Amino acid sequence: MIVAVALAYVQALGGGFLWDDLLLITDVPIVERGAPLAEYLRHPFWMGVSGPTSNSYYRPLVTLSFALDHKLHGDNPAGFHLTNLLLHELNALLLLALLRRFGVRPLVAAALASAWALLPRLAEAAAWVSGRTDVIATVFVLGALLAWGDSPLRRAGAGLLVLAGLLAKESALAVVLAIAVFEWQRGAGTSRSVRWRSVAWRLAPVALALSTYVWLRRSAIGLHTSADGLAAGLRAATVFDTVTMYSLMLLDPLRPRALIGRLGLVRPWGVVAGMVIVCACVFLALRKRGRWNEATAIGLALALAAILPVLHVIPVPLRVIAADRFLYLPTAGLALAFGPQFDAWLSLRRPPWVATACVVLVLGIGASRRVGVWSDELEFWVQTYLETPPINCSGATNLIGVFFRAGQYADALELSKRELGYDDPEKRETHFNAALCLARLGRTAEALEQLRLLDTKKHKDDVALQIAIIEIQSGQGSRARALLEPLARSGQRAARTLIARLPDLERAFAALPGVPETEAAERAHLATFLGEDAIAVPAWLETVKDPNVTRSTLQEALSYLVRTGDRDAIAAVARRYSARFGALEPKLASIVSVRLDEIERVQAVRPRLGL
Repeated sequence: MIVAVALAYVQALGGGFLWDDLLLITDVPIVERGAPLAEYLRHPFWMGVSGPTSNSYYRPLVTLSFALDHKLHGDNPAGFHLTNLLLHELNALLLLALLRRFGVRPLVAAALASAWALLPRLAEAAAWVSGRTDVIATVFVLGALLAWGDSPLRRAGAGLLVLAGLLAKESALAVVLAIAVFEWQRGAGTSRSVRWRSVAWRLAPVALALSTYVWLRRSAIGLHTSADGLAAGLRAATVFDTVTMYSLMLLDPLRPRALIGRLGLVRPWGVVAGMVIVCACVFLALRKRGRWNEATAIGLALALAAILPVLHVIPVPLRVIAADRFLYLPTAGLALAFGPQFDAWLSLRRPPWVATACVVLVLGIGASRRVGVWSDELEFWVQTYLETPPINCSGATNLIGVFFRAGQYADALELSKRELGYDDPEKRETHFNAALCLARLGRTAEALEQLRLLDTKKHKDDVALQIAIIEIQSGQGSRARALLEPLARSGQRAARTLIARLPDLERAFAALPGVPETEAAERAHLATFLGEDAIAVPAWLETVKDPNVTRSTLQEALSYLVRTGDRDAIAAVARRYSARFGALEPKLASIVSVRLDEIERVQAVRPRLGL
């Protein structure tokens, strides 16, 4: 089991930081520099991020784990991915131990734990560093169920594990219901009043853990979560539609997706199907009432309580209606619930063992493929873009960012134009991306038009800063200053920096038109300072043709061109450097090689995107 999971997930060690990792790990002071333990308990999970999620989540244990990884591995993402892999392996072993505790034979328990650990949909939690929230919470939830017992010491230890799980993710609250069901099942045969008193008394350590968590959370960020804006009728429809979605996800584990649905949009057939599923589950629960075995009762309680918060019964600041990683703990509960029945079924006949082995193999192949997608930022966003319906802009927005960083501004602009036609009403980043691409392509008037389409009241400062930058590029220094000064007074560092550089930028802009074409080096330097790629690139290419060009000039030209993403220009200057001075210096050669590879990989996916 351990080897199979390691083989499926080992490629994750070669992956980088992706998506939310950049907000939760990189440039987060408490992660990069560390802090006393108490400091982690005082901050929300999303530190330094504005918006509805900023004060809705309290997961100090996860932030602490990021800080410990950074202390051990620095900025190397491989170390963070290794931690995720080890925690995922640990969860498989804990699930195996729980199955054994409830009488499942060793080989069957190993098969079930392996199948769970190799579910392709769980790759989002285990192969993505930010998915660690579910992985850590599950470690402590399964650990608490294993630790729970008759002795006060075991119950106290389980209580501490419950607290740790809650400090990793709110879904760990599910273990409270699972333990309560565990105790209720054990009290069968006694009167109801005695049973209630016994359960309440034995759950005292868990109640203490829950109270401690509530106190810590309230002291740090409060008990609220940001409203998602759903009216009562739409919320009810969303709940039933989400039930249908998660049911389909369980039936189709081989086709995971990163963005599933969009909050606020419901499918009528999904609502009806969700109602049928809920009614069927209630009917079966009532029919089987009192006849559940211990493992089934506990496992179903765990699965239900873990999935309930993400059914949008309560406001959760999400843009999607479902996510693969949210199935991490519920599927562990289902494996526990049906483990004994599966064991009994396998004991009746031998052929199912072959089928079981084939299922595990297929899951392993699917998991390996999905881990490969999560381990490659470009492939991940291309896949997400292609599989996400045009009701959610997130996939397209992030893919545009990949093209933009690679200097492929024309392609990024084309993707932005497509995204503007999406049904998703939240297009702030879309307009920003389009404006940035247009500005890079020298189409400043169109860039300003895109920015003015934004809600200037809601995004006043961001819009003003970007307009000021474009005004500078257009030579309108006085207009830029009028926009920047209020931002600088409000404390925006970028605005203060631009104001300080504004005189030099104005002088450079005024001087550039007067520089003759024959003075290529001067034109290259001025255009580079102004960020005018359309002028700077040909000027640098002309400059390096000089037979007497110096090594430092070639290095300067190459350093600039590497940032622009013009593959042909980079290759031409690199050849010129090698012809005149020999091989590039190792550091510069590495930068050039990585950049050329990045550009080639981005251009290679253009046919898949119809570009």
